[in-house]
Amino acid sequence: MHNILIVDDEAGILESLKGVLEDEGYKPACAESGEACLDLVQKRPFDVVLLDIWLPGIDGLETLHRIKEMDDGPEVVMISGHGTIETAVRATKLGAFDFLEKPLNRDKLLLSVRNAVRTQKLEEEVGELRERAEKRLEQMAAAGQTEARLYGADQDDGVDGFGAFFLLLDEPEVYGLPPDPVVTTRHVGQVWAGVLAGAAALGAGVAAAFIGGRG
Repeated sequence: MHNILIVDDEAGILESLKGVLEDEGYKPACAESGEACLDLVQKRPFDVVLLDIWLPGIDGLETLHRIKEMDDGPEVVMISGHGTIETAVRATKLGAFDFLEKPLNRDKLLLSVRNAVRTQKLEEEVGELRERAEKRLEQMAAAGQTEARLYGADQDDGVDGFGAFFLLLDEPEVYGLPPDPVVTTRHVGQVWAGVLAGAAALGAGVAAAFIGGRG
């Protein structure tokens, strides 16, 4: 169950959005200020924050900025009843996933939340893969290995850097490769090319789904 934090100073909007999200199987929580939002985000994991721009105390844009400074912070969807193009552009530059205007359309809201949740999960998966790759490379370096069970991106075997990345993780089957390939790896950079290729592929998939859904 995905955790969604709703931040708005209007009790009626909080209750309305909470009900909509609960009906869709999400687990919503509520906050009435930017300060309360930051406190909850630091204490509990959230996948998405629905954040109003006009709040008492620190406003939504400043709250967004502070969330984006956190490691592994949630995706943030900004909501506003008095938004301008300039405000939307600023929010996007600060890292907002989406910008929705009040009165909120239920279908657009749920679409934005679904896409934000999907993006958050893909980013977590890429981060986990990077950590596993780093640990494996450290083990290889400590053992003084000059060869690894990897396909190099510059070999003539038709396998790109993304394939080398999965082989580094001892998961050749994920990429549809033979179970026990042995090829000299000349450059560790090939592996990181695989990481970047993987992240780009995942990001492109999310973007395509997002654009398709909005169309």
